[in-house]
Amino acid sequence: MNGIKVSFMISFYLSVFCSVQILAQSIDFKGYFFIQSYRNQKGIENDSIKDIFLKNSKGTFFVKDCNNRLPSTNDLHLKKAIVRGKLEKGPLDNCNVRDIHQSRYGEHIVLEDFVLESNFSYSLSEGSGNRYILEGNVLMYLPVSKEISSSGMYSGGTKKEIVLSENERILLIRNFRKTMRKTSLVICEKNRSIGSIAVSFSQLGEDKEYCCEENKRWSLFIKRNKLLLE
Repeated sequence: MNGIKVSFMISFYLSVFCSVQILAQSIDFKGYFFIQSYRNQKGIENDSIKDIFLKNSKGTFFVKDCNNRLPSTNDLHLKKAIVRGKLEKGPLDNCNVRDIHQSRYGEHIVLEDFVLESNFSYSLSEGSGNRYILEGNVLMYLPVSKEISSSGMYSGGTKKEIVLSENERILLIRNFRKTMRKTSLVICEKNRSIGSIAVSFSQLGEDKEYCCEENKRWSLFIKRNKLLLE
């Protein structure tokens, strides 16, 4: 009898593990966030804990944010978004697949990244003073002129402006967020050092500005901006 029980438990854990691993392809889900109170397996609600869902024409998906990428749930409710993640079937409450005994279970999105379709904007000033600005779906290049360059000789060229497609805009914002996460940034001083990069962005009503020394990651991101503007 004990052998049957052990065999059953092994089969159950393997089925959970495999179901989480099989559907491992990252895809984009478009919809809007919906926030509601936590409800346990018995249907009892807890208003102090909030569950996050993404709703679209294909259904309602529980969103599991294992890397704490999402801001406050109060800022997300009913906001349109594109969520990058993996559609999986497994425990909803635990990110560790082995820790499932107390978890609710079902199909969900394991969030990797997201982009709100609100007025996300950024401004990137490279070391020479040239600026790249994204506002809505418009990407602008504002070059430094000789008159205001540090040497009095350098010019960044001519001003440019293009309208991005939705896919171009989403990809650019995703690359921006990825570069932000992988770079050591500090709050800008009033007089930042020559050659450093100033980065500012606005989302969910927050305006933030950071600085860092120019590096390969930001150089690559600047190159992406330039290629789009050509």
